[in-house]
Amino acid sequence: MRYSNGKALVLCFAASFGVIVTTISAAHETPKARLLIQDKQLEVGRPLKRREKAAINVKTYFPTGLLASCTIACIFASHLVTRRQQAAMAQAYLLLSQTFQEYRAAVETATDELAMQKIVEKKPRPRYTEPDKQAFYIEFYDRIFESTMIEVKDAEYYVNRKLILDGCVMVNDLLDLLGLPPIRTGDVLGWDYNTAWVDFDHGIVTIDGMDCYVITPRQRPWIDPREFPPDE
Repeated sequence: MRYSNGKALVLCFAASFGVIVTTISAAHETPKARLLIQDKQLEVGRPLKRREKAAINVKTYFPTGLLASCTIACIFASHLVTRRQQAAMAQAYLLLSQTFQEYRAAVETATDELAMQKIVEKKPRPRYTEPDKQAFYIEFYDRIFESTMIEVKDAEYYVNRKLILDGCVMVNDLLDLLGLPPIRTGDVLGWDYNTAWVDFDHGIVTIDGMDCYVITPRQRPWIDPREFPPDE
């Protein structure tokens, strides 16, 4: 996540460094090339032709040309990496727009009493602790909490919206949208733009005698071990 643009950043620094080194190398080789041309003219006793001067310059400026070629390669590579990231973001944003339309249609259908009755007839009904509220469980949160299915769906949608707009989203962002307190690993555990979209399943299991909807992301959240805070 924080290192999503690492390649482009490294290439950008490499190109900047290459420009500086190329400039210094060219300035260093210029007096040397002039001296070589003067020595050659004294040796042959006549002014050198353009082709002869070019041969001396090519030999003298070869390291500088090599540095310039590497710098140009870094610039083009950085541009390609950036274009790929932009293409991935555009594709993910298009998927977000399409999925949101499907999500809104599904929510409208789910709020219809007749549709809800058909769903209840096909699935075992979870135990409600309050009217319109249901029991939910998230593995990495490791505790049962109460919410409504619409609130959970809204939180999942805004998690994906943040992922598209910011390029990354953390587990604590999901917990905050659900009105739950953050966890210690929630700031280093999450998803980046390579995931594109996080799909959530809502299976029903029995925990401590209570029927709960288990919120399970199909794309497992990513964690950077270097950023994992040590136990106190």
